[in-house]
Amino acid sequence: MLGELASRRGLHDRALELDRRLVSRLPADSLARYNLACSLALAGRCDEAIVCLGVAFDLGYDDVAHMEVDPDLASIRERPEYRALVGRA
Repeated sequence: MLGELASRRGLHDRALELDRRLVSRLPADSLARYNLACSLALAGRCDEAIVCLGVAFDLGYDDVAHMEVDPDLASIRERPEYRALVGRA
């Protein structure tokens, strides 16, 4: 939740730090991975965001409807790698 608040305030580096910390504590949590992917995308780390999103999918994240409208993912949504992930779900 702290990561989301930091992100909403435009503190993308802080959100990224918090999300990385959460993933290190909960490495098998698909939602934590999804949130990290969002933070990476917002920080302009698009390649890392897509890889992280793939891990979230592998861990069971499957809310494609949300992904398609989540503004955090706008920077990667048109990339072929993102489209391939969405097609997997």
